[in-house]
Parts: sequence; C-alpha cells; structure tokens
Amino acid sequence: MFPITDGEREELRRAAEQTLFELCTIYSSSSSYQDEYGQTHQAFTETFDVPCGVAPAGESQSEREQPIVLTGDAVLRVRLDQSISVHDYVVVRGKSYQVDGVFDGLTVRRAALKIAALPEGA
Repeated sequence: MFPITDGEREELRRAAEQTLFELCTIYSSSSSYQDEYGQTHQAFTETFDVPCGVAPAGESQSEREQPIVLTGDAVLRVRLDQSISVHDYVVVRGKSYQVDGVFDGLTVRRAALKIAALPEGA
C-alpha cells in the first residue's frame, strides 16, 4: 500500500467538506468572571453558521483500519481547521449539546455530543 500524497489528502478533505450540509452555532468558552456574590461563571463567544454534519449516537468510524467509536447522543463533523473543544456547546437542528470529546480524522474533525441546556451567559 502506498502512502497518501499531500495532494490526495487535500482532495479528500475538500470532498468531505462538501458533505457538511448543516449550519450550527458553536459557543466557545472564552473566559470566566465572578458575580457580585463571588460565584464563578463562564463567558462564551458565539460562532454562527459553521458548516457541519450531525449523525445519531453510536456512530463508529474506521480511519486507516483503526476502529474509532465516539459515543454520546450525536456525533458532529466540522472542518479540520474549525476550533472546538470539550468545554464548548453546539446548537444544531434546534437542539443544544455539550461537546464531550473531539477526534481529528484524516478529512474532518469529529466531536461527540451530549444533549445539554445552554449554560447561563451563552
């Protein structure tokens, strides 16, 4: 088996990005602050209209014959250059989710999502 060239990898990424048919909003944890009672709260930055794809829970993928299982309520796919982490929240298809895990594949970044209400301040 021959290794994938950079040109072939870029072609695969472009093809994968063309399958991101949904638009989602990502709420990224940007800072924390204390209220007048001394309680710590998170502040969030919103990123609107992020191209994404979402699939039901329990989706397992294979990257180069290595099994990868992402569990949660849903699996989100975004471009590899899209910033997303386990402290973020996502709204897609009218539902809000908390990111539970992130995995970079060959062509897209996948995030395991769990249904959760948006936190105060988001």
